[in-house]
Amino acid sequence: MSDDDNEPVPKLPYGRGLRFSGPELFRIAITIALLIAIIVLTKPCSRAVSTFVTGFDGSAGSAAVKPAGSGFGSAQLIPLRGMSDEQVKATVEHAQQRSRFMHGGSAEGSAVDVGSAAP
Repeated sequence: MSDDDNEPVPKLPYGRGLRFSGPELFRIAITIALLIAIIVLTKPCSRAVSTFVTGFDGSAGSAAVKPAGSGFGSAQLIPLRGMSDEQVKATVEHAQQRSRFMHGGSAEGSAVDVGSAAP
């Protein structure tokens, strides 16, 4: 045996635990409170934003209750590639007349009605 084996083994110091000063505890408490507030307030805020965004057409939440065949999002897409200018114009006019008809308007417009009422 050597002299190194007889030497006492140094003990590791035990930690004294977590000791925070007053300002550190205050910062920790504020951070925890802010995180809890963010978690709690996220749902009502997201509902409010959703109602605001979907309510642009006059009624709140109307985007979720629209029937399948109404609105711009459900418009039938017509490919315009390969069409001549006349065909594109005719297709656009047809879509506009169809849109007016679907939304309760006259397909001919109101100027024709006013002109036909003259004596």
